[in-house]
Parts: sequence; structure tokens; C-alpha cells
Amino acid sequence: MLFHSRSNFQEPRSAFQEHWSPHTMAIHARLDGKEVYVLNLYAPTDKTAREAYYRHLTQFAIPAGSHLYVGGDFNCTQHETQDRTYGPTAAHRRSMALDHLITFWGVHDSLEAALPECGEADQLQWFHTAHHPHEYSIPGLATSRLDRWYVNGAARQWAADTQVDAWGLRSIHKGVMLHLRLPNDPVRVLKPQKVFPVPAYARDRVDAVVRRELQQFRASLQHDSPTAQGTAAAWDALKLRIVSGIYGPNGKRTAAVNAYTGKTQTTPFSSKMRNGKSYSGSPGGTACSGLSTADQTTGKGPHSPDSRCETGLDSHQGATFITVTRLECWKDHQTNL
Repeated sequence: MLFHSRSNFQEPRSAFQEHWSPHTMAIHARLDGKEVYVLNLYAPTDKTAREAYYRHLTQFAIPAGSHLYVGGDFNCTQHETQDRTYGPTAAHRRSMALDHLITFWGVHDSLEAALPECGEADQLQWFHTAHHPHEYSIPGLATSRLDRWYVNGAARQWAADTQVDAWGLRSIHKGVMLHLRLPNDPVRVLKPQKVFPVPAYARDRVDAVVRRELQQFRASLQHDSPTAQGTAAAWDALKLRIVSGIYGPNGKRTAAVNAYTGKTQTTPFSSKMRNGKSYSGSPGGTACSGLSTADQTTGKGPHSPDSRCETGLDSHQGATFITVTRLECWKDHQTNL
């Protein structure tokens, strides 16, 4: 058994070593303060040996109140229709000793709630495809659910999902993954940022300025023989010319940019404060100080009416205007691209 170094399992160690064999492994650990036992089983293929193996497992003294997870290749099935696509041999692959062990340990199939009814053909076909890890020939292709997970009552609410690992190690059996999640830890889904189309007049102006300046810069490199230092200085000057071309002389915004900003700056500063966002700024463009690259890219960060660092737009925000914002910040602080 392998444990990730950053997993929440604490103090993992072997358990029930007196019962270890090529068919049985067990570990003990702590998870969120709970005692956890994980058993990995590989039952014999011979029916007589398999029944004796399951009877032997009743000697495991599982402490009361602990979480028990039992997974492995059981080499038998419990549900004739759900666990096997080939019906004639399904009844002969059931284990009475396993049924007794399941009751003795008080464990449940991790997919118990997902088992379809025998008469639901579509649901049965989906279940066979999604949860059967073993394929074999009869002739023809058949599948079965020999590999499973069982959990006891204490661990049941932690078992969030069970999936077949279709892309795991190559074997005659696919792996089966049991996903655990703390019951008091809700699922958090990051909502993607809304992206709105940029007005054509703003996009066209930025494209025209950038293309013109880049073409002129390229032409200067082809005709001159600049040094490395001269090229770096020319590149910095190019960035300033792009800003001036978009915003006008002396960094003043053009009427088109002002109109665009007026249409998009709809959320007042007080509303942003109520939403839990804190902005600070000072005259002269210092509101961009400490602004990370991610903030400059997404348009999130400081905002002040006195600052030329226009950020935090709420609607109709597009890549063109965000690029303009980044260039204006770079002009104020002489930051390299």
C-alpha cells in the first residue's frame, strides 16, 4: 500500500501482521482524528480455498467505533445480474462465507445505493460499463465486478464515490478507486470569471496602434545594427509609445476609451467594499504598486478615482481593455513586459 506524503492519513502503519499473507494486507492510520483500518484482500480462485479464506478473516479483531475499508479482488460476486453480464454461471460464483463475513464485520458495498434493479435494462448496461473492472472471454466478451470496496457504518458517510480506474496500470483487472471526503467539508467549486465581448471601436483602436508600432520597431531592427543594451532601451520606448498611442499624449485617455470606461464602470466603490473587496490608491498611479502579474492580467486589484490604474471592471470586460490596463500600469512604474 502506498500513501501520498501530503495525504490526510496520519501515522500509517501495518496492522494484524499475524494474519498477513499473499492474500491479505492491512494498515492502521488516523484520519481527521478517527481510527481507520484499510484491508486489501485477494481471495483464492478455488472455491473451497476461497470459502476457508473468508471464514479465517473473522478472526480479525476490528475495534468498535473505528472506520473500516475493505477492498480487493474477491473472486466472487454477490449480485447475479448487476455484477455479471454472463448469467449462466452467476449463481455458481456466489460465496456464502463472504456473506457471513460481511454481516460479521457490519460492512456495506460502497456502490449499494447505485445498484440498478434487475429489470432496468438501460441502467444495468450503464452500471456494467461504468463499474465492471474485469473483462473475460466466454467466447465473446463478458464483464464482472470481482473487485469491490466495502465500508462499515462509521465509514459510510465518508465514502463519496467509487470509480473504475480505466487509465491505471495495465492488468487483467482495472483498479477500483474509493474516494473519501470529510462529511463536514463541503465541496467548493471555483466559478469561472465572466468574459464579455470587447466593443469593436476599442478593439480596433488598440489593434491598429499595436500593429503600427510593432511594424515600425521591426523595420528599425532590420535597418540598424543595435547593441543588446540599445535593443532593450528601444523595447522599453516601444511600450511607452503603445501606451501613448492608445491613451493619447501625456497618458490622457482618448474619448473612445473614456466612453468605454463609462459604460463598463457600473459598480460603485461602496458596493465593492460591501462585497468584501478592499482597494487602496493614491495620486500619481501608485495604486499599482504591489500588484501581482495575475492581478494585472485579470483586472482585479487596487482601484482609486485618482489613479490611472483602471482595474476591477465588473461588466463588458475584455482582453483588449485588460491589456490597456496592464500597459498603463507599466508606464506608471517603468515595469518590464
